[in-house]
Amino acid sequence: MVYCVECEGFYKIGVTSYGIRKRLQSIQTGNPFEVKIVWVKRTNNVGKYERMLHQQLKDSHVRGEWYAIPRVLAKELKHIVTHDEES
Repeated sequence: MVYCVECEGFYKIGVTSYGIRKRLQSIQTGNPFEVKIVWVKRTNNVGKYERMLHQQLKDSHVRGEWYAIPRVLAKELKHIVTHDEES
Protein backbone atom coordinates (compact mmCIF):
# COMPACT_ATOMS: atom_id res chain seq x y z
CA MET A 1 0.00 0.00 0.00
CA VAL A 2 1.06 3.56 -0.69
CA TYR A 3 -0.09 6.10 1.89
CA CYS A 4 -0.10 9.76 2.81
CA VAL A 5 -0.22 10.91 6.43
CA GLU A 6 -0.23 14.41 7.88
CA CYS A 7 1.38 15.86 10.98
CA GLU A 8 1.31 19.56 11.85
CA GLY A 9 0.90 20.60 8.20
CA PHE A 10 3.61 18.30 6.84
CA TYR A 11 2.86 15.25 4.72
CA LYS A 12 4.63 11.91 4.55
CA ILE A 13 4.36 9.72 1.46
CA GLY A 14 5.39 6.14 2.09
CA VAL A 15 4.63 2.46 1.64
CA THR A 16 3.70 -0.37 3.95
CA SER A 17 3.24 -4.07 3.51
CA TYR A 18 1.92 -4.79 7.00
CA GLY A 19 -1.11 -2.49 7.24
CA ILE A 20 -1.66 1.22 7.64
CA ARG A 21 -2.75 1.05 11.30
CA LYS A 22 0.51 -0.62 12.34
CA ARG A 23 2.51 1.81 10.19
CA LEU A 24 0.68 4.80 11.67
CA GLN A 25 1.39 3.49 15.16
CA SER A 26 5.08 3.21 14.26
CA ILE A 27 5.22 6.77 12.89
CA GLN A 28 3.32 8.09 15.92
CA THR A 29 5.76 6.58 18.42
CA GLY A 30 8.07 9.31 19.65
CA ASN A 31 6.10 12.03 17.87
CA PRO A 32 4.48 14.55 20.23
CA PHE A 33 1.95 15.63 17.58
CA GLU A 34 -0.95 13.59 16.23
CA VAL A 35 -0.32 11.85 12.89
CA LYS A 36 -3.44 11.47 10.74
CA ILE A 37 -4.12 9.32 7.69
CA VAL A 38 -4.92 11.38 4.58
CA TRP A 39 -5.26 8.44 2.17
CA VAL A 40 -4.19 4.86 1.51
CA LYS A 41 -4.15 3.21 -1.90
CA ARG A 42 -3.51 -0.43 -2.78
CA THR A 43 -1.28 -1.11 -5.76
CA ASN A 44 0.82 -4.00 -6.94
CA ASN A 45 3.73 -1.63 -7.72
CA VAL A 46 4.37 0.30 -4.50
CA GLY A 47 8.00 1.13 -5.32
CA LYS A 48 7.10 2.70 -8.66
CA TYR A 49 4.48 5.00 -7.15
CA GLU A 50 6.47 5.91 -4.07
CA ARG A 51 9.41 6.97 -6.28
CA MET A 52 7.09 8.82 -8.67
CA LEU A 53 5.42 10.79 -5.88
CA HIS A 54 8.72 11.59 -4.16
CA GLN A 55 10.15 12.81 -7.47
CA GLN A 56 7.09 14.96 -8.16
CA LEU A 57 7.37 16.54 -4.69
CA LYS A 58 11.17 16.97 -4.56
CA ASP A 59 10.97 20.78 -4.51
CA SER A 60 8.82 20.61 -1.37
CA HIS A 61 11.02 18.08 0.44
CA VAL A 62 11.64 18.77 4.14
CA ARG A 63 13.28 15.63 5.56
CA GLY A 64 13.09 11.89 4.95
CA GLU A 65 9.73 11.23 3.33
CA TRP A 66 8.14 14.44 4.69
CA TYR A 67 6.98 17.28 2.44
CA ALA A 68 5.62 20.79 2.92
CA ILE A 69 2.71 20.82 0.48
CA PRO A 70 -0.84 22.19 0.51
CA ARG A 71 -3.48 19.79 1.89
CA VAL A 72 -5.41 19.92 -1.38
CA LEU A 73 -2.33 18.63 -3.25
CA ALA A 74 -1.73 15.91 -0.67
CA LYS A 75 -5.30 14.68 -1.17
CA GLU A 76 -5.04 14.76 -4.99
CA LEU A 77 -1.87 12.65 -5.07
CA LYS A 78 -3.90 9.50 -4.45
CA HIS A 79 -5.28 9.73 -7.99
CA ILE A 80 -1.79 9.11 -9.40
CA VAL A 81 -1.58 5.70 -7.74
CA THR A 82 -3.37 2.93 -9.64
CA HIS A 83 -3.52 -0.84 -9.48
CA ASP A 84 -1.38 -1.73 -12.50
CA GLU A 85 -2.06 -4.90 -14.40
CA GLU A 86 0.45 -7.67 -13.73
CA SER A 87 3.08 -8.06 -16.43
